[in-house]
Amino acid sequence: MKQATSGTRDGFRLIKDRFELPNDISGLDLKSTHTLKICHLFLNEKLHLGDIVRLLHDNRGSVVHTLIEKGVIKERRKKPREESPERERSRVFACPN
Repeated sequence: MKQATSGTRDGFRLIKDRFELPNDISGLDLKSTHTLKICHLFLNEKLHLGDIVRLLHDNRGSVVHTLIEKGVIKERRKKPREESPERERSRVFACPN
């Protein structure tokens, strides 16, 4: 169940306070699995952004972008920036097993 919340963490307003993982993630591609890990670690395990960045070998911008896209945190910018196709292609997702 998705619950709305008004708390903040790492300077961002939370939109959700829990994230439910699917029962079976074995058939998901690496990008989807990576996204699920970010949301789970941030909401359910309550890890800070910096800890998630280090654990998943990612960068802060990608982690924040993922959390915004998935409706976990609220966008802070007044005018959201659109991601260029070059930046989207250049992102590297590392998921250690």
